[in-house]
Amino acid sequence: REIAAGPEGIPLKKGQTSGEQAPLTDDELNKIALDRKSTELFWKHLDIVLKLAPPKSKLFNLARLKLTVENDKIPLDFEDLEKRLEFGRQLYETTACMLYDLLDSWRQYNNYKKHLKLLRLPNVRSSTSPIVEQKDPGAVTATEPVPTA
Repeated sequence: REIAAGPEGIPLKKGQTSGEQAPLTDDELNKIALDRKSTELFWKHLDIVLKLAPPKSKLFNLARLKLTVENDKIPLDFEDLEKRLEFGRQLYETTACMLYDLLDSWRQYNNYKKHLKLLRLPNVRSSTSPIVEQKDPGAVTATEPVPTA
């Protein structure tokens, strides 16, 4: 959640323009800081929570994408409807492209799994096959298997 700031960098209340009203109180600033900390804590511990899910949980099938919005793309004045709409359009287009790329990758993966053919290979050494001894590097002879007791 972004907080609008006045010219001195002091956060402003919702709907407030710089120079119109007093800046936020200490209690409101503390609440904003607490919200930011809890959001950071959530994202920091999300990997751990997902890895500790029960074995049959669907949390293992969760796809996560990261989208970073550059500061120069965010309009400074959210009161300007045109700038807000343009920012929303760009954000929507970027997010939609990421999701369609993810969907395309998921379909390719499912197609790969569907057409994958696995072959079971027999063991190289079994109890009925003879054991090969090498006495001389050039000579190979076969002997009977050694009984195990």
